[in-house]
Amino acid sequence: MSEDDDPLGLALEVAGQIAVNSPRAIRSVKQCVDRGLDLDLPAGLELERELWIDLIPDGDLTEGAAAFFDKRDPVYPD
Repeated sequence: MSEDDDPLGLALEVAGQIAVNSPRAIRSVKQCVDRGLDLDLPAGLELERELWIDLIPDGDLTEGAAAFFDKRDPVYPD
């Protein structure tokens, strides 16, 4: 079995890539997917906009950008 044939390994790899991001942003994405499944495109885009706007003041965006420019891993509060 090659690495490409290992769905669990691939899922764990993707989960690891997701997990390094802001916990608040991950929760918002999950919420957007869960709630957006039953929405048409304009309503889904509005939901995405609302959830994005809610993330701006929490500081994770600033920390992520600062970490990128400082070439370090971001440190997000839970």
